[in-house]
Amino acid sequence: MPSASVATSASASASASASSTPTSSPSVEPSLDPSPTAAAGGSFEVAWEEVPGFEHPGRSDEGGEGGVAVHGISLIEGRWFATGSAGRDAAIWTSSDGTAWTRATIATIRAADEAMRAEGVVVIGDVLVAVGSWGAVPSDQFAWVTWRSTDSGSSWEEDRNSALPFGLRAITAGGPGAVGVVWTYAGTLPFDSVIVTTDDGVEWSEHRPSSMRVAEVKAVAAFGDRLVAVGRQLDEGTPAAWISDDDGATWGMVLLASATEDGMGVASDLVVSDTEIVAVGESGAAASPIPVAWRSTDGETWTVAPMGEAGSAIGVTAVDRGFVAVGGATSNEPAPPMVWTSPDASSWTETSPPTETSLWIEAVAGSVGEVNAGALCADDPCATTLWHGVITEPD
Repeated sequence: MPSASVATSASASASASASSTPTSSPSVEPSLDPSPTAAAGGSFEVAWEEVPGFEHPGRSDEGGEGGVAVHGISLIEGRWFATGSAGRDAAIWTSSDGTAWTRATIATIRAADEAMRAEGVVVIGDVLVAVGSWGAVPSDQFAWVTWRSTDSGSSWEEDRNSALPFGLRAITAGGPGAVGVVWTYAGTLPFDSVIVTTDDGVEWSEHRPSSMRVAEVKAVAAFGDRLVAVGRQLDEGTPAAWISDDDGATWGMVLLASATEDGMGVASDLVVSDTEIVAVGESGAAASPIPVAWRSTDGETWTVAPMGEAGSAIGVTAVDRGFVAVGGATSNEPAPPMVWTSPDASSWTETSPPTETSLWIEAVAGSVGEVNAGALCADDPCATTLWHGVITEPD
């Protein structure tokens, strides 16, 4: 039976072929001493405040009321959305200003022995679509679920009639409607990633690119008419990017350069502007990674540079002053959270995190002068799992 937990173990080797458009060789070698271009406004910091209502009362797997986790944050047409879980229920919160949040009503058929989580939200026409996973507790398998809202996110209807029995992990507006990433881990090997597309959030088409076999695709975004995804190839543990020029039907892979000699790493998130794609992640072994950022103007050729001496960047967003990245000291064990800022995505500065609690800051979204960041907490209890940040001048 499906479960809400996710295992990320590597699988047996499989070939990953690329389309004729992108190259399949490693991208530009790391620039370990980048020459940043000065951006308007220069360096900046983030002043954080806890958002009430996101406390973590206790883990449900240990008999508690169930913790609050925020796995995704997005800003859609001037409205903020946070997605995650509260106890064993999937949870979606909305806000008009990023500081006062309301938990939405979700009509669900969740059984007492099931757990659910929401991952992300997109808008398709005049309908909001959220995606996530559900499964039995305990188990190491999970299944796909979607929700739809026609009242700006105040209430949601659940739909489990998905084409695949796997969890939908990432979603973006793109192509004719939306493009999602499915992880096909179901307690067996290999671990593949699958692309799904939809015009309306109801009917979904499945695409199984050979370039995504034995691969963990972490995030996807639209860059003009091109779709770009990032993650890693699991057989070699190398960071990778994928691009599609046909609305997600076919994908070519580009291996990303690592900033460490072992060549290992993962690109965990990306953000796009009119002219550039910025991805963040880590290089090196998972137990002692260094945070890195990749930059590209087309999704095919990338440069990489360290963001600091230690840590793992998990999420990134753009603000009017530059970029904000979030993460933690490691990516495989809860540890003190970390935050980095950059005016140009080339030179990065570590700045004060919102809390010292051991957790991963998984999600971040930004706007003019502000960001919101959410986390999966490891302590029991945690003070909060969502923070609002205001862009400030450095001390």
